[in-house]
Amino acid sequence: LRQLSWSGVPGELRPVVWKLLCDYLPASQERRTAVLAEKRRQYNSFVQQYFHLREQTSCKDMFHQIQKDLTRMTLLYRRPDMLAMFERILFIWSMRHPGSGYVQGINDLLTPFFVVFLSEYIRVDLNTSGELSLQYDLPAEHSDSVEADVFWCTSHLLDTIQDNYTFAQPGIQNSVSMLASLIERVDANLHRHLTTHHVEYLQFAFRWMNNLLIRELPLRCIIRLWDTYMVSFLLNLILPMWLFVRWCFSFSFYNH
Repeated sequence: LRQLSWSGVPGELRPVVWKLLCDYLPASQERRTAVLAEKRRQYNSFVQQYFHLREQTSCKDMFHQIQKDLTRMTLLYRRPDMLAMFERILFIWSMRHPGSGYVQGINDLLTPFFVVFLSEYIRVDLNTSGELSLQYDLPAEHSDSVEADVFWCTSHLLDTIQDNYTFAQPGIQNSVSMLASLIERVDANLHRHLTTHHVEYLQFAFRWMNNLLIRELPLRCIIRLWDTYMVSFLLNLILPMWLFVRWCFSFSFYNH
């Protein structure tokens, strides 16, 4: 399945495939209904356990930062119901991961999971500005399922890159170093151009690594890219970054 997914997953299969690749669904189809029910019940218990703490003094600043970042997301514009889902997911994840807590950029990582898992129940359209358009409002039972699924799959993703969001963000530093080494080895002209003009990789690649290009590319492209990310996250992250660097500088004079 991982080998097949590297080249892209058909849209109608993507919700199930992503859940399998995130180890959220078991390979055994007979066990899936029971496992999903238990994981969704467990997430609901987290909501009851943690979400009321957002008003406590020790949590107020973090929750305020989450709210502040979410209000800037075009996807959630005029969608207070979806905004509330993102608030709960991010706050609960942060409370359960005190080593990093909430860090700007994590909010973006929910978006591909959210759109893909929402599409399992309803047609999802994005207008040219990136706003979410739904055929009708999702029934509460389905929105609760989507919320829980997004939480668990985002948690799985963040477990693989948690060093990106701890103090000094060593994971991002390492990924930027890997990107620089790759470009120096396979694209010497581009590396020489950047070096000649005193462009540090951290200057442009830090943000890309922090939100995995979500703010740089259309969401449809991001979702396709994540099919490949899911196969082997770190290995399949660096190659798209190199291609994006090359595209960004393709209008420059380095290749003339």
